[in-house]
Amino acid sequence: MAEEMLDALDRAGVRLTGPRRKLAALIERREGHFTAADLLKDAGRRRMGIGRATVFRLLELLSEQGLVERIDLPDGTHA
Repeated sequence: MAEEMLDALDRAGVRLTGPRRKLAALIERREGHFTAADLLKDAGRRRMGIGRATVFRLLELLSEQGLVERIDLPDGTHA
């Protein structure tokens, strides 16, 4: 799935930076629903040095390509 994500982003003209590649790999390892906060925690545990803005930007790009779906939760968070 990570390669599928990266291929779709590449076709859309998105720069495939190191952090974006690392996040795609993290998403590939996840099972079920996840939040941006979940990805940030995963990246932090692995000391990837990936910031909050990078996570949110990538999720937005993936959503635009139809590769992830944003779900607005009642508490105001998103999954």
